[in-house]
Amino acid sequence: MVQHNNETGLLPGDKLLEVNGLPVEDKTREEIIDKIKASGESVTLKVSGGDVGMVSLLRFK
Repeated sequence: MVQHNNETGLLPGDKLLEVNGLPVEDKTREEIIDKIKASGESVTLKVSGGDVGMVSLLRFK
């Protein structure tokens, strides 16, 4: 779960569901960060938008 504001556009309460198509719901914060860092120059995140229940796919380069 995102805990503070940042430049990615993710908001507090957003929950990361996937990193590059791989589920991360049962992963620790550190494991998720490692997966993102290992992505190289681009990463795709699947995110659940807090209370709204909306799911978004975000790509960063």
